[in-house]
Amino acid sequence: PAGGAVHAPDEVEGRVEFRDATGPLATPPRGPFLTVMRVESAFGDQPGVAGQFSGGTTFGTAATPGRYVVQPYESAQWFVQSVTLDGKDITDTPFDLPSDATSLVVVYSERHSSLSGTVKDARGDASATAVVLAFPADPARWSGYGPNPRFMTSTPASRAGAYTFNNLPAGEYFLIAIDGADVEGWTDPKTLE
Repeated sequence: PAGGAVHAPDEVEGRVEFRDATGPLATPPRGPFLTVMRVESAFGDQPGVAGQFSGGTTFGTAATPGRYVVQPYESAQWFVQSVTLDGKDITDTPFDLPSDATSLVVVYSERHSSLSGTVKDARGDASATAVVLAFPADPARWSGYGPNPRFMTSTPASRAGAYTFNNLPAGEYFLIAIDGADVEGWTDPKTLE
C-alpha cells in the first residue's frame, strides 16, 4: 500500500442453518461445529483463516482483502448444502473480499450423495491397485478452488476394485481410474487435460 499503510483485516461474519427432511431446524444440533468453516485463498497466495462460532448459530473471523473460497466443515451427519453471500450462491466458488462480508449463510443438510462402482483392468479383472479420481467436467473449475475442494477428490479402490465417493457436490464430473503410483500431482490442470 502507498505510504506504507497497512489495511486492517475485514470482518467475515455469517450464520448457519441446519435443515432436515421437514425444513429448517429451530434449534441447532449438538455436534463438532466449534469451527464452522475455513475461508481459504483461492490461489494459495494468502493464508486461510478459520471462522469460529461466536454463539448460537453465528460465526465470525477476519481476513485481508483477496480472492477466497469458503470451505465449511462437515460432520458424519451434516453436509454442506449451500453457501451464500449477500444472497448470491458461492458454494465451492471463489469470491472477492474487497471489504467486510457480513452476510454469509452456510446451510447444512442431512441429505448426502453417494457414488460407487468397480474398477476393472483391460482384461476385465478387478483392479486392486487403482485410484479413482473425480473432478469437474468444466475445465474452468480446475484451478482457483482453494486447498481442499469437495469437487476434486480421489479414493483408492478396494481389493475387489470397488470405490465410493461420499457427498460429492451436484454437478458433472469425469471419473478416471489410474495406477496408484501415478496419483501425485493429479490436480494440476495440465495433468487433467
